[in-house]
Amino acid sequence: MNNDKTIVTATNKNFIWGAYLLIASLRYHNVSVRVHILAQGLTEKDKELLTQFENVKVFETSDPRNLTLLKPDAILTADSEHITWIDADCIVVGDITKYLTAPGESLQIRLRSKEQVTLLYKVYFGIADKDSAIPKGVLEVWKKDVNERDVPAIETTCLAHCFTLHRKHINFIRKWQRQISKVVPSAVDISDTKSFAYHMTDESVLNSLLVFAYDAPLLTDLLLDKDQNAYILHYNRYPKPWKMWRLEHLKYFDAVIATIEWAQNKGYETPPIPWSLKRKNKLICYPLAHIHRFIEKIRDRLSRKIYKS
Repeated sequence: MNNDKTIVTATNKNFIWGAYLLIASLRYHNVSVRVHILAQGLTEKDKELLTQFENVKVFETSDPRNLTLLKPDAILTADSEHITWIDADCIVVGDITKYLTAPGESLQIRLRSKEQVTLLYKVYFGIADKDSAIPKGVLEVWKKDVNERDVPAIETTCLAHCFTLHRKHINFIRKWQRQISKVVPSAVDISDTKSFAYHMTDESVLNSLLVFAYDAPLLTDLLLDKDQNAYILHYNRYPKPWKMWRLEHLKYFDAVIATIEWAQNKGYETPPIPWSLKRKNKLICYPLAHIHRFIEKIRDRLSRKIYKS
């Protein structure tokens, strides 16, 4: 058992299958590190489904904000040397244990290329600065709100669905927690469509601190997506597989179903299994996913036009 490492995540009733699949996939692939779950509004039965796996602990929260804003709260439940946050819409493939360490007491996280950052702002906001991947207007807001560095420490942004940090940076996590409360309205959902600087809520706030905070950690490249034998699968965007499969997520179908079948064969109880997580329904998932993509493309184009106007 690895007591120097903790994996943390957060879940509510809507993500009970996500948390279950994450934990089951960890144990399926012999990842025995402790798991902490920040739980919002779960029943006792829900908690039992998660804690039936060894070395899993649930921490209840009464905070009603969107779970994505509570990432720091979940991280602060851990007391180990290395702490890994993983979104509850991820599963692991292979034994990732050796990658759950922050090299050089760093923050191990995936950074976007400058080209990806430029494209992100261009697609969603219709703007691009010639001299800066992160638009100058965003940097100005971040600099004012953080009120520490005058010059950006990095020129790109991170993705916050998965990262590993060394415990020496726990005060930085507390600062992230305070900054989220300061600049993100408590009523927002997973994204804030009214905010240019903090559109991605918790992730935007984390990026503002990595860019302008004096105590921002040393950054090292994420290792959890490099090894083809041990990596994390992330089914981002909605719907999630326990509701309906997105076309780009169907390549994960067999890995998800194999995780469920392993849990059943080992005698673990599962939540009620929806139609989309039954192997016999795999073929019908494809046409439904194509229909969803077509509808989504139309909706996205309309929403971007509305936002830009």
